[in-house]
Amino acid sequence: MHQEERKKLEGEFSEQLQQESYKAGDGAVQASMLADLAAGQAGSSEGDVVFIAAWLASIAIALTSRPDKPEQFDVISEAWLPETFKGKKIDSVADANLALFEHTKDKIHAIAVSFGYDLKCLHGCKGRHQLYQLVQKAGVVAPREYTYVPERFTIRFYASPLRPVFYDAPINEIVGERVKYRTGLGNTYVIDMVAEYPINEHGEPELVGASDEHPFIKVPKGGRNIMSTRFGRELSRILFDRYALFGANWVRPRQLVYDGKIYTFDGVSVDARIDSYVSERTLLTVTD
Repeated sequence: MHQEERKKLEGEFSEQLQQESYKAGDGAVQASMLADLAAGQAGSSEGDVVFIAAWLASIAIALTSRPDKPEQFDVISEAWLPETFKGKKIDSVADANLALFEHTKDKIHAIAVSFGYDLKCLHGCKGRHQLYQLVQKAGVVAPREYTYVPERFTIRFYASPLRPVFYDAPINEIVGERVKYRTGLGNTYVIDMVAEYPINEHGEPELVGASDEHPFIKVPKGGRNIMSTRFGRELSRILFDRYALFGANWVRPRQLVYDGKIYTFDGVSVDARIDSYVSERTLLTVTD
């Protein structure tokens, strides 16, 4: 890619982030992360590494925790769909929303089957706020490479309404195909995984509202978020595939998950940079 094209691309991503209330941050920081990724230190899957580098670098900066940038975010998530998905053409926003719900449920079901869990929907089974419980089947032996595998845990997902994407949007270059719908930048494709919560006589958690502002989003009362565990990271690889992104400051290590790969970044100073790629054996691949 020529230098002029690279600068144009970086500008497009920075402008897009700013329009969505993100702060792209210090240009030197972004350049550092771009250099690391373009050199292959963090790796990439499909498409031009520079496109992915510019995109992930901008998002990592939005997540970077700095005292002088209080408007920066702790969590970023997003999902999108192409105009043809799983062999079917998507002609409307309503169809796109249904397709995203079904695709997410398919991934959760694949996790249950592959890791030996019984799956049950606890709340919002056909809406955009869904909660599932996975309970380990009798006799299932957890893979030895995991030091922690919960007997039961929940997966909650929420997707904000999809919206049309401009034909020449930079996200097309990331995904490698024409993206027609996306949930928008922000924390718009929320997935949580929680274990070790109290259960009732039916073996299910007590459900409470996610917050005072969102009482209709149900989560288990109590419990431990498992996204920082190795098992949780393995599940994140499945849930955040080619059509979804997750990034968080509170997960340890700080991470961006995209296309089944996890990138870590140091976000504690102006020297923030994507500095490593979490390489762990993937036990499950969900294909379309």
